[in-house]
Amino acid sequence: MKVYSGQSIKRIEQACFDAGMTELRLMENAGVACAKVIRREFALEENKGKLVAVLCGKGKNGGDGFVIARKLSEIGAEPVIILTHAKPTIAEPVKMLERAESLDIRVYEYAAEPALCKEVIAQADLIVDCMFGIGYRGLADERTRELFEAVNASPAKVAAVDVPSGLDSEGVNFDPAHIRADLTVSISAFKPVHILEATAASCGKLVVVGINIAPQFFEAEEAVAEITDKRIVRSILPARAADANKGSFGHLLLVCGSYRMPGAAVFSAGGAVRSGVGKITLAFPQPAYPAITSKLNEPLFLPLAADEKGFFDVAARDALVAQLSKMSAVAIGCGIGTDIGAQALLETVCKRCKGTILVDADGINLLSENMYLLEERKAPTVLTPHLGEFSKLMDKPIEDIKRNRAKYAKLFCEQYPQAVLVLKGNNTIIAKKGEILYINPTGNPGLAQGGTGDVLAGLIAGLAAQGISPFESAVAGAFIHGDAGDLCAAELSQRAMSTDDLVRFLPSSLIQFEE
Repeated sequence: MKVYSGQSIKRIEQACFDAGMTELRLMENAGVACAKVIRREFALEENKGKLVAVLCGKGKNGGDGFVIARKLSEIGAEPVIILTHAKPTIAEPVKMLERAESLDIRVYEYAAEPALCKEVIAQADLIVDCMFGIGYRGLADERTRELFEAVNASPAKVAAVDVPSGLDSEGVNFDPAHIRADLTVSISAFKPVHILEATAASCGKLVVVGINIAPQFFEAEEAVAEITDKRIVRSILPARAADANKGSFGHLLLVCGSYRMPGAAVFSAGGAVRSGVGKITLAFPQPAYPAITSKLNEPLFLPLAADEKGFFDVAARDALVAQLSKMSAVAIGCGIGTDIGAQALLETVCKRCKGTILVDADGINLLSENMYLLEERKAPTVLTPHLGEFSKLMDKPIEDIKRNRAKYAKLFCEQYPQAVLVLKGNNTIIAKKGEILYINPTGNPGLAQGGTGDVLAGLIAGLAAQGISPFESAVAGAFIHGDAGDLCAAELSQRAMSTDDLVRFLPSSLIQFEE
Protein backbone atom coordinates (compact mmCIF):
# COMPACT_ATOMS: atom_id res chain seq x y z
CA MET A 1 0.00 0.00 0.00
CA LYS A 2 1.52 3.29 -1.11
CA VAL A 3 1.41 6.56 0.85
CA TYR A 4 0.54 9.74 -1.05
CA SER A 5 0.75 13.39 -0.08
CA GLY A 6 -2.44 15.42 0.21
CA GLN A 7 -1.50 17.37 -2.91
CA SER A 8 -1.06 14.15 -4.88
CA ILE A 9 -4.49 12.93 -3.78
CA LYS A 10 -6.04 16.20 -4.96
CA ARG A 11 -4.39 15.81 -8.36
CA ILE A 12 -5.51 12.19 -8.56
CA GLU A 13 -9.11 13.17 -7.86
CA GLN A 14 -8.95 16.02 -10.37
CA ALA A 15 -7.67 13.64 -13.04
CA CYS A 16 -10.60 11.38 -12.22
CA PHE A 17 -13.02 14.29 -12.68
CA ASP A 18 -11.35 15.26 -15.96
CA ALA A 19 -11.94 11.71 -17.18
CA GLY A 20 -15.67 11.95 -16.58
CA MET A 21 -16.33 11.06 -12.94
CA THR A 22 -18.62 13.62 -11.26
CA GLU A 23 -17.74 15.10 -7.87
CA LEU A 24 -21.18 14.10 -6.61
CA ARG A 25 -20.57 10.47 -7.56
CA LEU A 26 -17.14 10.41 -5.92
CA MET A 27 -18.57 11.99 -2.75
CA GLU A 28 -21.29 9.33 -2.63
CA ASN A 29 -18.68 6.60 -3.12
CA ALA A 30 -16.54 8.01 -0.30
CA GLY A 31 -19.41 8.35 2.14
CA VAL A 32 -20.79 4.88 1.42
CA ALA A 33 -17.35 3.27 1.79
CA CYS A 34 -16.65 5.09 5.08
CA ALA A 35 -20.09 4.28 6.48
CA LYS A 36 -19.55 0.59 5.73
CA VAL A 37 -16.31 0.55 7.74
CA ILE A 38 -17.80 2.58 10.61
CA ARG A 39 -20.86 0.37 11.01
CA ARG A 40 -18.65 -2.74 10.94
CA GLU A 41 -15.99 -1.47 13.36
CA PHE A 42 -18.55 -0.24 15.91
CA ALA A 43 -21.17 -3.00 15.38
CA LEU A 44 -23.94 -0.49 14.63
CA GLU A 45 -26.16 -3.02 12.85
CA GLU A 46 -26.07 -5.40 15.80
CA ASN A 47 -26.72 -2.55 18.27
CA LYS A 48 -29.59 -0.50 16.85
CA GLY A 49 -30.40 3.01 17.97
CA LYS A 50 -26.90 4.21 18.82
CA LEU A 51 -26.62 8.01 18.96
CA VAL A 52 -24.05 9.12 16.38
CA ALA A 53 -22.91 12.75 16.29
CA VAL A 54 -21.71 13.48 12.74
CA LEU A 55 -19.60 16.66 12.76
CA CYS A 56 -19.63 18.22 9.29
CA GLY A 57 -17.63 21.18 8.05
CA LYS A 58 -18.75 23.41 5.21
CA GLY A 59 -16.45 21.80 2.61
CA LYS A 60 -16.37 18.51 0.76
CA ASN A 61 -15.38 16.55 3.87
CA GLY A 62 -18.69 17.67 5.32
CA GLY A 63 -20.36 16.30 2.20
CA ASP A 64 -18.88 12.89 2.98
CA GLY A 65 -20.36 13.24 6.47
CA PHE A 66 -23.87 13.87 5.14
CA VAL A 67 -23.65 10.65 3.13
CA ILE A 68 -22.38 8.76 6.18
CA ALA A 69 -25.25 10.07 8.31
CA ARG A 70 -27.76 8.95 5.67
CA LYS A 71 -26.26 5.46 5.37
CA LEU A 72 -26.05 4.98 9.15
CA SER A 73 -29.69 6.04 9.48
CA GLU A 74 -30.66 3.36 6.98
CA ILE A 75 -29.21 0.57 9.17
CA GLY A 76 -30.92 1.68 12.39
CA ALA A 77 -28.50 4.13 13.98
CA GLU A 78 -29.64 7.57 15.19
CA PRO A 79 -27.34 10.09 13.50
CA VAL A 80 -27.40 13.79 14.36
CA ILE A 81 -25.64 16.16 11.97
CA ILE A 82 -23.80 19.06 13.59
CA LEU A 83 -22.83 21.81 11.14
CA THR A 84 -19.61 23.00 12.71
CA HIS A 85 -18.94 25.94 10.38
CA ALA A 86 -22.27 27.06 8.90
CA LYS A 87 -24.23 25.48 6.10
CA PRO A 88 -22.35 24.34 3.00
CA THR A 89 -22.39 26.48 -0.14
CA ILE A 90 -20.57 24.08 -2.51
CA ALA A 91 -23.06 22.36 -4.82
CA GLU A 92 -22.19 18.73 -3.99
CA PRO A 93 -22.31 19.02 -0.16
CA VAL A 94 -25.52 21.05 -0.46
CA LYS A 95 -27.12 18.22 -2.43
CA MET A 96 -25.94 15.60 0.06
CA LEU A 97 -27.32 17.61 3.00
CA GLU A 98 -30.69 17.83 1.26
CA ARG A 99 -30.73 14.04 0.85
CA ALA A 100 -29.96 13.56 4.54
CA GLU A 101 -32.65 16.03 5.61
CA SER A 102 -35.18 14.17 3.48
CA LEU A 103 -34.78 11.24 5.91
CA ASP A 104 -35.67 13.51 8.86
CA ILE A 105 -32.14 13.34 10.25
CA ARG A 106 -31.73 16.05 12.85
CA VAL A 107 -29.43 18.91 11.83
CA TYR A 108 -28.03 21.48 14.28
CA GLU A 109 -25.78 24.48 13.66
CA TYR A 110 -23.04 24.93 16.22
CA ALA A 111 -22.96 28.71 15.78
CA ALA A 112 -26.68 28.98 16.63
CA GLU A 113 -26.95 26.27 19.31
CA PRO A 114 -23.51 25.61 20.83
CA ALA A 115 -24.81 24.27 24.14
CA LEU A 116 -27.17 21.81 22.45
CA CYS A 117 -24.43 20.63 20.09
CA LYS A 118 -22.01 20.08 22.97
CA GLU A 119 -24.70 18.10 24.78
CA VAL A 120 -25.14 15.83 21.75
CA ILE A 121 -21.39 15.34 21.55
CA ALA A 122 -21.20 14.50 25.27
CA GLN A 123 -24.08 12.01 25.10
CA ALA A 124 -23.19 10.35 21.81
CA ASP A 125 -22.19 6.72 21.59
CA LEU A 126 -20.07 7.52 18.54
CA ILE A 127 -18.70 10.70 16.99
CA VAL A 128 -17.90 10.86 13.27
CA ASP A 129 -15.41 13.62 12.49
CA CYS A 130 -15.93 15.15 9.03
CA MET A 131 -14.98 18.71 9.94
CA PHE A 132 -11.82 19.16 7.88
CA GLY A 133 -10.12 17.19 5.14
CA ILE A 134 -6.62 16.89 3.73
CA GLY A 135 -6.37 20.64 3.05
CA TYR A 136 -6.28 21.68 6.71
CA ARG A 137 -3.22 23.58 7.94
CA GLY A 138 -2.08 25.41 11.07
CA LEU A 139 -3.92 26.51 14.19
CA ALA A 140 -7.68 26.43 14.74
CA ASP A 141 -9.75 29.42 15.78
CA GLU A 142 -11.29 29.61 19.25
CA ARG A 143 -14.67 28.14 18.28
CA THR A 144 -13.10 25.22 16.46
CA ARG A 145 -10.84 24.51 19.41
CA GLU A 146 -13.93 24.37 21.61
CA LEU A 147 -15.26 21.65 19.34
CA PHE A 148 -11.96 19.76 19.43
CA GLU A 149 -12.00 19.89 23.23
CA ALA A 150 -15.64 18.78 23.42
CA VAL A 151 -14.94 15.77 21.20
CA ASN A 152 -11.80 14.77 23.11
CA ALA A 153 -13.65 15.11 26.44
CA SER A 154 -16.59 12.98 25.32
CA PRO A 155 -16.68 9.31 26.41
CA ALA A 156 -17.83 8.42 22.89
CA LYS A 157 -15.67 6.54 20.42
CA VAL A 158 -14.41 8.74 17.59
CA ALA A 159 -14.18 7.83 13.91
CA ALA A 160 -12.37 10.34 11.69
CA VAL A 161 -12.80 10.49 7.92
CA ASP A 162 -9.50 10.81 6.07
CA VAL A 163 -7.68 12.86 8.74
CA PRO A 164 -8.60 13.68 12.36
CA SER A 165 -9.57 17.34 12.33
CA GLY A 166 -6.78 19.67 13.39
CA LEU A 167 -4.11 17.50 11.78
CA ASP A 168 -2.80 18.25 8.30
CA SER A 169 -2.33 15.48 5.76
CA GLU A 170 1.47 15.78 5.88
CA GLY A 171 1.54 15.41 9.67
CA VAL A 172 3.71 18.49 10.14
CA ASN A 173 1.73 21.76 10.38
CA PHE A 174 -1.09 20.95 12.79
CA ASP A 175 -2.96 22.19 15.86
CA PRO A 176 -1.83 20.59 19.14
CA ALA A 177 -5.49 20.56 20.25
CA HIS A 178 -6.52 18.31 17.34
CA ILE A 179 -9.14 15.57 17.58
CA ARG A 180 -7.85 12.19 18.75
CA ALA A 181 -9.59 9.38 16.92
CA ASP A 182 -10.09 5.72 17.76
CA LEU A 183 -10.51 4.94 14.04
CA THR A 184 -9.46 6.81 10.92
CA VAL A 185 -10.94 5.79 7.59
CA SER A 186 -8.52 7.05 4.96
CA ILE A 187 -9.98 7.64 1.53
CA SER A 188 -8.08 6.13 -1.42
CA ALA A 189 -4.66 5.79 0.26
CA PHE A 190 -2.64 6.43 3.38
CA LYS A 191 -1.22 9.93 3.85
CA PRO A 192 1.96 10.88 5.76
CA VAL A 193 -0.09 11.95 8.80
CA HIS A 194 -1.12 8.33 9.30
CA ILE A 195 2.42 6.99 9.62
CA LEU A 196 4.51 9.77 11.21
CA GLU A 197 5.31 9.16 14.85
CA ALA A 198 4.09 12.59 15.97
CA THR A 199 0.58 12.01 14.61
CA ALA A 200 -0.02 8.28 14.05
CA ALA A 201 -1.29 7.66 17.59
CA SER A 202 -3.98 10.33 17.14
CA CYS A 203 -5.34 8.44 14.13
CA GLY A 204 -6.10 5.25 16.05
CA LYS A 205 -6.81 2.18 13.98
CA LEU A 206 -6.33 2.81 10.26
CA VAL A 207 -8.49 1.49 7.44
CA VAL A 208 -8.12 2.50 3.79
CA VAL A 209 -11.16 2.47 1.50
CA GLY A 210 -11.23 2.63 -2.27
CA ILE A 211 -13.77 4.91 -3.96
CA ASN A 212 -13.58 3.61 -7.54
CA ILE A 213 -10.68 5.71 -8.80
CA ALA A 214 -8.86 3.85 -11.58
CA PRO A 215 -5.29 2.66 -10.80
CA GLN A 216 -3.71 4.66 -13.64
CA PHE A 217 -4.48 7.93 -11.85
CA PHE A 218 -2.42 6.79 -8.87
CA GLU A 219 0.37 5.54 -11.10
CA ALA A 220 0.74 9.04 -12.55
CA GLU A 221 1.69 10.40 -9.10
CA GLU A 222 4.87 9.67 -7.15
CA ALA A 223 4.18 8.07 -3.77
CA VAL A 224 6.06 9.42 -0.75
CA ALA A 225 6.38 5.96 0.82
CA GLU A 226 5.15 2.39 0.67
CA ILE A 227 3.81 0.34 3.55
CA THR A 228 5.32 -3.13 3.56
CA ASP A 229 2.89 -6.00 3.24
CA LYS A 230 3.10 -9.78 2.88
CA ARG A 231 3.02 -9.55 -0.91
CA ILE A 232 6.17 -7.42 -0.90
CA VAL A 233 7.99 -9.69 1.53
CA ARG A 234 7.03 -12.76 -0.49
CA SER A 235 8.51 -11.17 -3.60
CA ILE A 236 11.80 -10.52 -1.77
CA LEU A 237 12.40 -13.98 -0.33
CA PRO A 238 13.65 -16.37 -3.02
CA ALA A 239 12.63 -20.00 -3.27
CA ARG A 240 15.29 -22.45 -2.07
CA ALA A 241 16.59 -24.73 -4.80
CA ALA A 242 16.10 -28.47 -4.34
CA ASP A 243 19.83 -29.14 -4.83
CA ALA A 244 20.98 -26.39 -2.43
CA ASN A 245 23.61 -26.95 0.24
CA LYS A 246 24.81 -24.82 3.15
CA GLY A 247 27.23 -23.04 0.85
CA SER A 248 24.29 -21.84 -1.25
CA PHE A 249 23.04 -19.57 1.49
CA GLY A 250 26.06 -17.56 2.51
CA HIS A 251 28.34 -17.21 5.50
CA LEU A 252 27.62 -14.53 8.09
CA LEU A 253 30.11 -13.14 10.60
CA LEU A 254 28.59 -11.75 13.81
CA VAL A 255 30.85 -9.60 15.99
CA CYS A 256 28.73 -9.33 19.10
CA GLY A 257 28.59 -9.68 22.86
CA SER A 258 30.85 -9.24 25.86
CA TYR A 259 31.28 -10.63 29.35
CA ARG A 260 28.57 -8.28 30.67
CA MET A 261 26.28 -8.64 27.65
CA PRO A 262 26.44 -12.22 26.37
CA GLY A 263 22.72 -12.15 25.59
CA ALA A 264 23.29 -9.68 22.75
CA ALA A 265 25.38 -12.29 20.95
CA VAL A 266 22.86 -15.05 21.69
CA PHE A 267 19.90 -13.03 20.44
CA SER A 268 21.59 -11.73 17.29
CA ALA A 269 22.70 -15.29 16.49
CA GLY A 270 19.15 -16.48 17.12
CA GLY A 271 17.79 -14.02 14.57
CA ALA A 272 20.48 -15.01 12.08
CA VAL A 273 19.85 -18.74 12.48
CA ARG A 274 16.14 -18.25 11.75
CA SER A 275 16.94 -16.18 8.64
CA GLY A 276 18.03 -19.32 6.78
CA VAL A 277 21.67 -18.32 6.33
CA GLY A 278 23.95 -21.28 5.50
CA LYS A 279 26.74 -20.71 8.04
CA ILE A 280 27.34 -18.35 10.96
CA THR A 281 30.60 -17.50 12.65
CA LEU A 282 30.08 -15.78 15.98
CA ALA A 283 33.00 -13.71 17.27
CA PHE A 284 32.93 -12.63 20.92
CA PRO A 285 35.35 -11.86 23.77
CA GLN A 286 36.77 -15.06 25.24
CA PRO A 287 35.45 -14.54 28.83
CA ALA A 288 31.87 -14.70 27.48
CA TYR A 289 32.46 -18.22 26.12
CA PRO A 290 30.52 -20.21 28.76
CA ALA A 291 27.48 -17.93 28.76
CA ILE A 292 27.23 -17.80 24.96
CA THR A 293 28.10 -21.31 23.91
CA SER A 294 25.78 -22.90 26.47
CA LYS A 295 22.83 -21.26 24.68
CA LEU A 296 23.76 -21.92 21.05
CA ASN A 297 24.49 -24.92 18.87
CA GLU A 298 24.38 -23.66 15.28
CA PRO A 299 27.19 -21.07 14.93
CA LEU A 300 30.91 -21.62 14.60
CA PHE A 301 32.49 -19.99 17.66
CA LEU A 302 35.35 -17.52 17.40
CA PRO A 303 36.41 -16.40 20.90
CA LEU A 304 38.78 -13.44 20.67
CA ALA A 305 41.15 -11.56 22.94
CA ALA A 306 39.49 -9.59 25.71
CA ASP A 307 40.48 -6.74 28.00
CA GLU A 308 40.31 -6.92 31.77
CA LYS A 309 36.61 -5.95 31.75
CA GLY A 310 35.58 -8.71 29.36
CA PHE A 311 35.17 -6.55 26.26
CA PHE A 312 37.08 -6.96 22.99
CA ASP A 313 40.76 -6.13 23.18
CA VAL A 314 42.56 -4.30 20.38
CA ALA A 315 44.59 -7.49 19.92
CA ALA A 316 41.45 -9.22 18.58
CA ARG A 317 41.77 -7.21 15.39
CA ASP A 318 44.23 -9.50 13.58
CA ALA A 319 42.15 -12.65 14.11
CA LEU A 320 39.08 -10.81 12.87
CA VAL A 321 40.81 -9.59 9.71
CA ALA A 322 41.62 -13.19 8.81
CA GLN A 323 37.89 -13.96 8.70
CA LEU A 324 36.58 -11.05 6.65
CA SER A 325 37.42 -12.32 3.17
CA LYS A 326 35.49 -15.55 3.82
CA MET A 327 32.23 -13.83 4.71
CA SER A 328 29.14 -12.94 2.65
CA ALA A 329 28.14 -10.28 5.20
CA VAL A 330 29.19 -9.00 8.62
CA ALA A 331 27.14 -7.65 11.53
CA ILE A 332 28.86 -5.77 14.33
CA GLY A 333 27.81 -3.86 17.40
CA CYS A 334 25.34 -5.80 19.54
CA GLY A 335 26.63 -5.73 23.12
CA ILE A 336 30.27 -4.96 22.26
CA GLY A 337 30.54 -1.84 24.41
CA THR A 338 32.29 1.35 23.39
CA ASP A 339 35.80 0.78 24.70
CA ILE A 340 38.93 1.13 22.58
CA GLY A 341 38.89 -2.51 21.53
CA ALA A 342 35.35 -2.27 20.16
CA GLN A 343 36.30 0.92 18.33
CA ALA A 344 39.32 -0.82 16.77
CA LEU A 345 37.18 -3.72 15.56
CA LEU A 346 34.53 -1.44 14.09
CA GLU A 347 37.18 0.54 12.25
CA THR A 348 38.73 -2.69 10.95
CA VAL A 349 35.40 -4.04 9.67
CA CYS A 350 34.40 -0.75 8.03
CA LYS A 351 37.75 -0.36 6.28
CA ARG A 352 38.60 -3.96 5.40
CA CYS A 353 35.24 -5.58 4.62
CA LYS A 354 34.42 -5.29 0.90
CA GLY A 355 30.88 -6.64 1.26
CA THR A 356 27.75 -5.69 3.18
CA ILE A 357 28.05 -4.86 6.85
CA LEU A 358 25.33 -4.16 9.40
CA VAL A 359 26.06 -1.87 12.34
CA ASP A 360 23.81 -1.90 15.40
CA ALA A 361 23.66 -0.70 19.00
CA ASP A 362 27.12 0.05 20.47
CA GLY A 363 28.51 -0.01 16.95
CA ILE A 364 26.22 2.89 16.00
CA ASN A 365 27.27 4.89 19.06
CA LEU A 366 30.90 4.41 18.06
CA LEU A 367 30.16 5.23 14.45
CA SER A 368 28.44 8.50 15.43
CA GLU A 369 31.81 9.71 16.73
CA ASN A 370 33.69 8.47 13.65
CA MET A 371 31.39 9.25 10.72
CA TYR A 372 34.33 9.31 8.34
CA LEU A 373 34.16 5.51 8.44
CA LEU A 374 30.73 5.64 6.84
CA GLU A 375 31.74 8.35 4.39
CA GLU A 376 34.67 6.26 3.15
CA ARG A 377 32.71 3.02 2.78
CA LYS A 378 32.22 1.94 -0.85
CA ALA A 379 30.07 -1.11 -0.08
CA PRO A 380 26.56 -1.12 1.47
CA THR A 381 26.23 -0.44 5.20
CA VAL A 382 22.98 -1.22 7.00
CA LEU A 383 22.37 0.87 10.12
CA THR A 384 19.64 -0.08 12.61
CA PRO A 385 19.36 2.78 15.14
CA HIS A 386 16.56 3.66 17.49
CA LEU A 387 15.71 7.35 17.83
CA GLY A 388 18.33 8.08 20.47
CA GLU A 389 21.10 6.51 18.40
CA PHE A 390 19.87 8.20 15.23
CA SER A 391 19.91 11.61 16.92
CA LYS A 392 23.63 11.04 17.51
CA LEU A 393 24.21 10.06 13.89
CA MET A 394 22.36 13.18 12.69
CA ASP A 395 23.54 15.45 15.53
CA LYS A 396 19.93 16.60 15.90
CA PRO A 397 17.61 16.66 18.95
CA ILE A 398 15.35 13.63 19.30
CA GLU A 399 12.24 15.83 19.43
CA ASP A 400 13.09 17.40 16.07
CA ILE A 401 13.50 13.98 14.47
CA LYS A 402 10.28 12.63 16.02
CA ARG A 403 8.27 15.40 14.36
CA ASN A 404 9.27 14.14 10.91
CA ARG A 405 11.24 10.91 10.93
CA ALA A 406 10.75 10.41 7.19
CA LYS A 407 12.35 13.76 6.39
CA TYR A 408 15.46 13.05 8.46
CA ALA A 409 15.73 9.50 7.18
CA LYS A 410 15.84 10.84 3.62
CA LEU A 411 18.35 13.54 4.54
CA PHE A 412 20.65 10.97 6.13
CA CYS A 413 20.55 8.70 3.09
CA GLU A 414 21.22 11.62 0.77
CA GLN A 415 24.34 12.39 2.76
CA TYR A 416 25.46 8.74 2.93
CA PRO A 417 24.34 7.13 -0.35
CA GLN A 418 25.81 3.70 0.48
CA ALA A 419 23.78 3.47 3.67
CA VAL A 420 20.56 1.55 4.26
CA LEU A 421 18.78 3.05 7.25
CA VAL A 422 16.40 1.09 9.47
CA LEU A 423 15.03 3.72 11.85
CA LYS A 424 13.40 1.62 14.54
CA GLY A 425 10.23 2.48 16.43
CA ASN A 426 6.48 2.40 15.88
CA ASN A 427 6.18 2.22 12.08
CA THR A 428 9.88 1.53 11.52
CA ILE A 429 11.26 3.41 8.49
CA ILE A 430 13.54 1.76 5.95
CA ALA A 431 15.35 4.20 3.66
CA LYS A 432 18.03 4.26 0.97
CA LYS A 433 18.97 6.90 -1.55
CA GLY A 434 17.17 6.30 -4.83
CA GLU A 435 14.56 3.98 -3.28
CA ILE A 436 11.02 4.64 -2.15
CA LEU A 437 10.72 4.97 1.62
CA TYR A 438 9.25 1.85 3.24
CA ILE A 439 7.14 1.95 6.39
CA ASN A 440 6.86 -1.24 8.42
CA PRO A 441 3.39 -1.79 9.93
CA THR A 442 4.12 -4.85 12.07
CA GLY A 443 5.19 -5.02 15.70
CA ASN A 444 3.79 -3.96 19.06
CA PRO A 445 4.92 -2.56 22.46
CA GLY A 446 5.84 -6.06 23.60
CA LEU A 447 9.00 -5.62 21.52
CA ALA A 448 10.07 -2.71 23.74
CA GLN A 449 12.58 -4.73 25.75
CA GLY A 450 16.27 -5.49 25.69
CA GLY A 451 17.47 -7.92 23.04
CA THR A 452 14.74 -7.57 20.42
CA GLY A 453 16.88 -5.17 18.41
CA ASP A 454 19.71 -7.73 18.47
CA VAL A 455 17.33 -10.29 16.95
CA LEU A 456 16.44 -7.82 14.19
CA ALA A 457 20.12 -7.14 13.45
CA GLY A 458 20.89 -10.85 13.11
CA LEU A 459 17.81 -11.46 10.99
CA ILE A 460 18.56 -8.66 8.49
CA ALA A 461 22.25 -9.54 8.29
CA GLY A 462 21.37 -13.20 7.76
CA LEU A 463 19.10 -12.33 4.84
CA ALA A 464 21.77 -10.10 3.30
CA ALA A 465 24.37 -12.88 3.64
CA GLN A 466 22.16 -15.05 1.43
CA GLY A 467 22.51 -12.62 -1.46
CA ILE A 468 19.32 -10.61 -0.96
CA SER A 469 20.05 -6.92 -1.47
CA PRO A 470 20.73 -5.05 1.77
CA PHE A 471 17.75 -2.76 1.22
CA GLU A 472 15.34 -5.62 0.54
CA SER A 473 16.82 -7.56 3.46
CA ALA A 474 15.98 -4.61 5.71
CA VAL A 475 12.44 -4.30 4.33
CA ALA A 476 11.71 -8.01 4.71
CA GLY A 477 13.57 -8.39 8.01
CA ALA A 478 11.71 -5.55 9.70
CA PHE A 479 8.36 -6.98 8.60
CA ILE A 480 9.12 -10.55 9.69
CA HIS A 481 10.57 -9.39 13.02
CA GLY A 482 7.47 -7.31 13.83
CA ASP A 483 5.10 -9.99 12.56
CA ALA A 484 6.75 -12.59 14.78
CA GLY A 485 6.32 -10.15 17.66
CA ASP A 486 2.61 -9.82 16.86
CA LEU A 487 2.16 -13.60 16.71
CA CYS A 488 4.07 -13.95 19.96
CA ALA A 489 1.98 -11.28 21.72
CA ALA A 490 -1.26 -12.86 20.50
CA GLU A 491 -0.33 -16.09 22.28
CA LEU A 492 1.66 -14.87 25.29
CA SER A 493 0.56 -11.19 25.69
CA GLN A 494 2.65 -8.08 25.08
CA ARG A 495 3.52 -7.88 28.75
CA ALA A 496 4.70 -11.47 29.21
CA MET A 497 6.51 -12.10 25.93
CA SER A 498 10.30 -12.29 26.07
CA THR A 499 13.09 -11.95 23.54
CA ASP A 500 13.62 -15.71 23.63
CA ASP A 501 9.93 -16.07 22.74
CA LEU A 502 10.39 -13.68 19.82
CA VAL A 503 13.13 -15.88 18.36
CA ARG A 504 10.88 -18.92 18.75
CA PHE A 505 8.08 -17.22 16.83
CA LEU A 506 10.20 -16.21 13.82
CA PRO A 507 9.40 -19.51 12.05
CA SER A 508 5.68 -18.87 12.59
CA SER A 509 6.04 -15.72 10.52
CA LEU A 510 8.42 -17.12 7.93
CA ILE A 511 6.33 -20.18 7.13
CA GLN A 512 3.73 -18.05 5.35
CA PHE A 513 6.35 -17.08 2.76
CA GLU A 514 7.26 -20.62 1.78
CA GLU A 515 6.42 -21.57 -1.80
